[in-house]
Amino acid sequence: MTSSSRTPTIKDVAARAAVSASTVSRAFSRPDMVAEAAYQRVMKAAEELGYQPNPLARSLALRRTGNVGLILPDIANPYFTPLVKQVQRRTRALGRSLLVADTDQSDVVENELAEALIPQVDGLIMASPRSHPEALRGFAARVPTVVVGFPVEGVRSVILRTRPQMTETLTRLKHLNHDQVAWLRGPREAAVADERDRFMRSAAEELGISLLEWGPMPIAQESGAAVVDELLESGATAAVAFNDQIAFGLVTELRHRGLGVPGDVSVIGIDDSILSRLCVPALTTIRVPIASGGLEALEALDAVMNLPERRIASLRPVHTVISSEIVDRATVAVRKVQR
Repeated sequence: MTSSSRTPTIKDVAARAAVSASTVSRAFSRPDMVAEAAYQRVMKAAEELGYQPNPLARSLALRRTGNVGLILPDIANPYFTPLVKQVQRRTRALGRSLLVADTDQSDVVENELAEALIPQVDGLIMASPRSHPEALRGFAARVPTVVVGFPVEGVRSVILRTRPQMTETLTRLKHLNHDQVAWLRGPREAAVADERDRFMRSAAEELGISLLEWGPMPIAQESGAAVVDELLESGATAAVAFNDQIAFGLVTELRHRGLGVPGDVSVIGIDDSILSRLCVPALTTIRVPIASGGLEALEALDAVMNLPERRIASLRPVHTVISSEIVDRATVAVRKVQR
């Protein structure tokens, strides 16, 4: 037992753990070189004695940076704003720094940015990534990585589940007598767009709804505005958009032409970004908890980033599921009867 009047030393830890001082040093600087039993004894002894190694020296020895990387497809998309805000706040509370990168929705740029960030970070969060799953698995093999949005085999993922809500959305439209529904698809390169396509088609078939599709299209308000002529000619009385930006553009253009929303066309978005509340009338949408997904990803990273590399490598990828919900506002109504 050390005296309360002095700070415990590495020799004190060694004596209590019944190992050499050099083993204690390696346990903190190169834990992969210490037998598991000895490592556990050293950690227990250090905790009991209140021993704290120099944090800067330990960080350098462990090749830790204190940084977390966050890669986004489009930082200008308001959907990602709460994610960045919440993750940045929590990262700071954990005593780390956040490095944010925008891929401009390009898988090529995403790969380049990931390669550049990996040597600079202790963990990586990839929100709605565009990269091929094999590339994502490659990143995860080099640094702890969590994908936010959808499952990737072999990579820790936070799944933002929307399928039940998309089925419920079409069910509500059917009950409101909308039997022809337009589906405004997302960009071809987004994996979540393919996922939502499958959900919509499956639900429409199950419910006996005629699903009219437009796209793939860029995530932009202009995309929604561009399909108005074809949508009106099609006879569709309701539209569901891949996200709120596309839905916002559709609503704005319909109203610009003197048409009523939801009087003439009901419109539903997905995301519940700030645009859904700025829309006139306020947009009915599916709230996807992207900020909660980011925080879940960060907590998962924080739990492993300081582990020895051998222990990180032995961890099995885990998928966490967070559910979405429908937010009823003012853009959905009973189908207008034609006279």
